[in-house]
Amino acid sequence: MPEDASYLSSIVLLPVKCQNVNFLKGCNNGNEKNFNLELRFYQFLHFVMFLSA
Repeated sequence: MPEDASYLSSIVLLPVKCQNVNFLKGCNNGNEKNFNLELRFYQFLHFVMFLSA
């Protein structure tokens, strides 16, 4: 469970760490595939929170 929590927190903090031009390109050390997956999940998380609000 703690691992899940840290993973979620890293996803939530992702935009904060990447507030620059590299945010659009993927700032996960060039690993754009994982970055895009995390970004998609981050957007999905916001969508779910929006629906449940």
